[in-house]
Order: sequence, then structure tokens, then C-alpha cells
Amino acid sequence: MLMINKGLMVVMKLQMYTFFGILLFSSTQVLAQSDIYNFDTIQTLMPASAFENNERVYPKQSDFSIVRAIPMSTESGERAALVVIKNQASGQRIFDIKQVVAIIADGTRVYAQSENLKVKLSGNEQTTVKLEFGKFDYPIVSLYTSESES
Repeated sequence: MLMINKGLMVVMKLQMYTFFGILLFSSTQVLAQSDIYNFDTIQTLMPASAFENNERVYPKQSDFSIVRAIPMSTESGERAALVVIKNQASGQRIFDIKQVVAIIADGTRVYAQSENLKVKLSGNEQTTVKLEFGKFDYPIVSLYTSESES
């Protein structure tokens, strides 16, 4: 009788470890899925002039314009944008994150947090970059540069 109880205990321990292993794997999968960016459903971005700029956050002067911008977010509230930037100058320029400002739906203006992003563009060249802005409760409703500031 004692042998059966020990065998039963081993089986129960194995089942318990298997259960916790599956639970841990499942929770890791859920966390990983919440970090995936999805395109926001916003159709058109609003002009920067639609919001007060009480904090006086402005994009750094540049020759870059935004050709197209598509806001993205994760389920956990991380905000980013896929942005097509164009060097309007005839000579080579280096794009950095302080040259674009995002406006969040509550009116907050922020720079991207993609610290090491520096892109060298020839005159009139354009490229696509992903800019990450951090965690916010509200979506991005506007992106602009000094070239497009209203």
C-alpha cells in the first residue's frame, strides 16, 4: 500500500510541474504578444496647430519633411510610428529624433525615444524609419517637423 502511495505522489508531482511549466510558457507568450506593434486605425493625422503647445516643445530645425506617417501601438500602450521622411535640401543631411515631434491625443508633445537613430540622407532622398515614443494612454494624433509645423 505504501508503494502505491509513493507512485501516486510521483505522478502528482509530475503533473504539478507540467501544469506550472505550461502556465509559465503561456504567460510568456501573452507578454510577448502584448509587445507587438499594430497599426492604429486613425485615418488622417491632425495638424499640429490643433493643439496648444504650453510646454513649448518644438522639433529641432531641419530640412526634413514627413511624406507619410502611420501611428502604431501595442496592447500595453507603447506608441510608435512608421514615418517616411524626406530630405528637402539639395545636399546631404543627417536625420535625428529631435527633428520630429509627436502629439498624443491629450495634447502632450514628445520626441522619439529611439536614442541611437541617426540616418544620413542625400539631397531630396527619402527613407522610412520606425520611431518609438514611449507608453501613453492615448494614441498619436499628429507628427511633424520644423518644415511642416503650423
